[in-house]
Amino acid sequence: MKTPRVKIPNLGLTAKLTLWAVLGGIVGFGLIASLAWQISEQRARSRIESQISDALTAFQSYYDRENADLDAVGHWLAGQKDLIDTTRSRDSRKLTSYLEPLTKASIIDTLAVTDNGGTVISRVKVDQAPSQGDNIFIQPGAGEVLAGHISPGVEEDVYGSLQGRLFLPLYDSDKSQIGALLLGYDFDKGFLRYSPKPSGGELFIVYKDRIQVSSLSDRQGKPWIGQLAPADVMVAEREHRASDYLTLETENGAYLVKFNPLWSPAGDVIGMYGMGIPLSSISALQTSLFGPLVFVLLAGLAATFGIGLVTTRSIVSPIQKLTAAAKSMAQGDLSSHIDWTRNDELGDLARQLDVMRQQLRQALSSAHFEKDRIAGVIRSMDTAVVCTDRNDCITDANPAAEVLLRQKLESLVGQSWYGLFGLPNDDEESPSRGSELDLRGMVSKGHMVLKGHFPSRTLPQVVLDVTSTRLEVDGESAGYVHVVRDVSAQENFIKTKDEFILNVAHELRSPLASLRASIDLLIEDYARMDKREMRQMLRTLERATTKFQRLVENLIDIGNLWAGRFRVHLAPTKFADLMKDALVQVEPLLHARGQHLEVEMDKAPDCYVMADRTRIAQVIINLLMNASKYSEDDAAITLSTCEDEGFLSIGVTDHGRGIPPEELESIFTRFFRGKRAEEEEPGIGLGLALAKGIVQAHGGQMRVESQLGTGTTFWFSLPKARPSA
Repeated sequence: MKTPRVKIPNLGLTAKLTLWAVLGGIVGFGLIASLAWQISEQRARSRIESQISDALTAFQSYYDRENADLDAVGHWLAGQKDLIDTTRSRDSRKLTSYLEPLTKASIIDTLAVTDNGGTVISRVKVDQAPSQGDNIFIQPGAGEVLAGHISPGVEEDVYGSLQGRLFLPLYDSDKSQIGALLLGYDFDKGFLRYSPKPSGGELFIVYKDRIQVSSLSDRQGKPWIGQLAPADVMVAEREHRASDYLTLETENGAYLVKFNPLWSPAGDVIGMYGMGIPLSSISALQTSLFGPLVFVLLAGLAATFGIGLVTTRSIVSPIQKLTAAAKSMAQGDLSSHIDWTRNDELGDLARQLDVMRQQLRQALSSAHFEKDRIAGVIRSMDTAVVCTDRNDCITDANPAAEVLLRQKLESLVGQSWYGLFGLPNDDEESPSRGSELDLRGMVSKGHMVLKGHFPSRTLPQVVLDVTSTRLEVDGESAGYVHVVRDVSAQENFIKTKDEFILNVAHELRSPLASLRASIDLLIEDYARMDKREMRQMLRTLERATTKFQRLVENLIDIGNLWAGRFRVHLAPTKFADLMKDALVQVEPLLHARGQHLEVEMDKAPDCYVMADRTRIAQVIINLLMNASKYSEDDAAITLSTCEDEGFLSIGVTDHGRGIPPEELESIFTRFFRGKRAEEEEPGIGLGLALAKGIVQAHGGQMRVESQLGTGTTFWFSLPKARPSA
């Protein structure tokens, strides 16, 4: 006999959703019940664990307050003169009568006083008779106290009680130790009564791997103590950490317990303290939470089921509309508004889809704006910036780069980056070739930042400093950003420095050669020379030595000016004396060339200025010698003065060819030498720079006026002064 088949007609989406909703409700009921039971169990356990954690925190605070009170009482008591005097006299009876009231009126359960040998003079403990004569060295830490140290901690005392205790040294008025003071409080019923515990919970203290203190009582009503602590608690104690929540079996049933390290005031872990709540409390709390939770979950399931049946038919059409809108967005249409008036989840989905459309549109607009902003920042930079792609072709450049490279952006875009530099061909030998090859090799290896100096191809006199930073997109190179600077001035400075060194060597060689020749001649012929020849030879040596000394002094002076160590010694000085000092050395040079000095004094020559006589004479000599050097033979050189608001201005004028305008700005720069000076004779270019530095050190100024074909005048000013007393 064949089994009849039941033919199920094709169902629409609405019917399928309804069927699945019914089946889901049946299965969901069982799942919800199981889930509700698990949730209620988790919530009950979490609530109990929270109570235990709060109780542990409260106990820690209580324990810290007890130790703080013990420390305060101990230090107060150790400073009492009556206690010190009684301890020094070793009057046990008086000492006991002094200590005994303190154990009844404070947290202290034990008080003891010893001498320096550790012998107890008096010991008082609550509910026990006073005692004396035993040795305090049986107490841990006592040796440290008798050595002058404070020793706080938790230990078993001589009576077998677990006790928080504090050892303090006792000092006489002359700071000499006369004994020690022991204070302690017991972890007894009184301590447990006032220590915080969770509702229905118990307190446990583990000491030396056993439960030594417990608020739980056994069947005979005695404290439930002496049991070995769980292994997990002992491991946590050794590792100085809190234990996990664990189950502790007792005579009164199982407890959910958590232990924390018990820290002594000295910072040592001396045990563990724990809080426990019966597991039966968790079961009762779980049962009380299960009912309402099941009701809420079932109500939610029923509501969902009903709403699903009602809204099933209205889901398909909106989904199709949303699908069409999503496809339109995927094809790039971000301008069409998604209009939806529903207030359900599909309406939220439609609104979120429209919000996403707006955000995408705004993000694209922001990306374009950010791109334009970054481009604007780069274009507004004073530093030249050039961008290249991964093929080293220029893609962009800012106006500063156009100015530096002397090319428009249109001509730069598309060029090879390396084509901007005057790099040698592969068959050329050049010092810069290694830099170019290293640069390209480093680019191919993917280095992030590259640096180098390269000559410009279109401007050979320009040297460019290039710092190239690689751009990365998804870990791959997308090109480089190159920062380009004109370092021609620095290169010229290096060249000038090298020329200066050569000029100094040349200047030193001449007097040294003269000295060497004169000395060799003296060594060979001094025995045959008469006095006139000997005097002439010595004068030659003197002139060479003076020239050598002047050059060295100029180098030292200019170095002191650079370093800020140059000093002048100012004093009221008659200007006529300064002129005499200078003319004594310059007049022979002027007479040798037939030149003469014309003096034009706007002020009487006996006026006074604030000056360093030697230094200002050096300035005048330098200016007069320069005027003589660049004037024709038999020409006139003018020395003039004029008064200007508390300053005396001195000018030295020659009637030579003058200084070109382009050299006037650099005339006082160290190492600078004009074209005419370089053509006529070598030098080191320090005279005018040193002269200006000397004048500025006097508080004056120095300037130059020149006209080609007419002559040059150098002016410097000095502050006027009154004659000193």
